[in-house]
Amino acid sequence: MYKNLLIDVHTHDYNYHGNVLTLKIAYKYENFQNSDIIGIAPQYYKEYKYDLDKYIEGKLGIGEIGLDYHWAIDQDSRMYQKKVFSNQLEIAEKLGLVQIHCREAFDDTLEIMSSYDIKIAIFHFYSGNLEHYKSIIDRGWYISIPPRPSSNRKKAIRYNTSHIMCETDSPYIINSPDQVLESYRLVANYLDQDIEKTIEMINQNILNIDILRKFWKL
Repeated sequence: MYKNLLIDVHTHDYNYHGNVLTLKIAYKYENFQNSDIIGIAPQYYKEYKYDLDKYIEGKLGIGEIGLDYHWAIDQDSRMYQKKVFSNQLEIAEKLGLVQIHCREAFDDTLEIMSSYDIKIAIFHFYSGNLEHYKSIIDRGWYISIPPRPSSNRKKAIRYNTSHIMCETDSPYIINSPDQVLESYRLVANYLDQDIEKTIEMINQNILNIDILRKFWKL
């Protein structure tokens, strides 16, 4: 039924007004009303007010949150990122779904997350190695694939396809969420299989997640 449905699991804009417009587009589709998540990405940890729990009503989950050691070079910055990350994970436990931003910090990210009851986690723009992916699979979590080639993502996809989704990370990587087909095509190329089979496969991964299936009325 959903073999031709394309789902972008990660898109946003550059600022508040742009994100409001993104939501308005999503809300045109009944199944995706209230499909947004909320959180402070690690590179903006200084803006966090420790009041996220005031805004979670009706939200699908928390995100994107995590650790980004590419930008946090010194130990103090990394320490504060961890503090903000941990606080948001506490809130994420209430909703059941979290979207993770992790860059050059997979060991610490996975270690911190192990202390929380996170039912569903999606590691957006996955950049970890195969061992990290195996750890993610073992915990029942997922990764999402952007439309940008990567040897690490290629290895992960060829190792196990049951825990992958697609994203655009628009407008940073590609212009718009409606171009998510490019991500599906990349996965299809890595697997050397046709695009229709790839779409059906990835959509089944999404349908296997109760919280998404029920929330999106799929």
